[in-house]
Amino acid sequence: MTKRLAIIGSGSSGLVSLKNAIETLPDWEIVCFERSNSIRGCWGDPHSGFVSTSTKYTTQFACFTKYAANVDPDGRDRRAEFFHDREYGDYLESFADAFGLRERNRLRCRVYTLCRKETHGRWQMTWTDEAS
Repeated sequence: MTKRLAIIGSGSSGLVSLKNAIETLPDWEIVCFERSNSIRGCWGDPHSGFVSTSTKYTTQFACFTKYAANVDPDGRDRRAEFFHDREYGDYLESFADAFGLRERNRLRCRVYTLCRKETHGRWQMTWTDEAS
């Protein structure tokens, strides 16, 4: 019997969970279900003028470092240390590409229920593929 793992939601948590699950459970069928049409998550497509409250260095994943801990000591460009506008979403897209995660994401899939069935002790998930 094939073991399966469903990760609900892409974005920061979903993508890093997916990467770790693929590495840890190589024989499992692992899929990430995302309701939107993008893996960028809720922070990946923010409003215009968005600036994160934590630095790029502290927000990035330890397994995918792109930013140094440098700080502008003169404070001339304070925003450079922080993600702004769509930069964090771009980082998530790069992360997904670097680890081949796109093929394990099902976009535009809405998960309705997830519950453990008492009769057979297994989990059951109901969802629809809104992309088709």
